[in-house]
Amino acid sequence: MALPDWQENVEWQLALDDASPVLSRDLLKRYSRVANVNLPVPSSSPTYWKNLMLRKGGLKIMQRGLFLNNFGTNGGTLADVCFWYHPDSVVSLNTVLGASGVLNNPSYAVMAVVPINRGAHPSSRLGRKHAKAGDVHFYGIPRRIIESGESGGRLDTSDLYVRLRATPEKALLD
Repeated sequence: MALPDWQENVEWQLALDDASPVLSRDLLKRYSRVANVNLPVPSSSPTYWKNLMLRKGGLKIMQRGLFLNNFGTNGGTLADVCFWYHPDSVVSLNTVLGASGVLNNPSYAVMAVVPINRGAHPSSRLGRKHAKAGDVHFYGIPRRIIESGESGGRLDTSDLYVRLRATPEKALLD
C-alpha cells in the first residue's frame, strides 16, 4: 500500500536529526498539518497513520498520547521522556553511571533528579512513573545542590544527548 505524500513527508521530518525524540498527540497532528502544506488532513488520517507506525515500530507508545520517535538514526529513549514529566529534571544517578561504565550492573529504569526550591514542598509527582517502555524514577534534591559548581562540570554538554544529563562525576555526588 502506497502512503499519501503527507505521510511520507511526516516520516521524513521525523527522521531528521533535529526532530523531537518524544512526540505528543498534538505534536503529531502539527507535523501532519505542516507536511500537508497546511491543507486540512481528514481527522481520521493521522490516527490511522499513527496506528500503522506503532505496528511498524516507527513510534513506540509511552503512555496515552505520548510516543517515542524511532524514525531517526538516534531514536527516542526512555531518558528523553523525563523532560515531559518534569521540564527541569536532569538525568542522573544510575542511568548516567551505567552508561559511562562505572556500574557493572546498570539499572534498566531511568533515574533523574528534580530540583526542589528552598521552603517548597516536594512534588507529589516524584517517585516512580510507569510507562509502557519502562520505568522512570524521579528523586527530589535541593536546587542549590543540583546547581552547585560550573555548568560545564555538572552537565554533559556533548551533542549525544538532547535533554539535560549529568556528568558521571556529578552523578556520583547526587
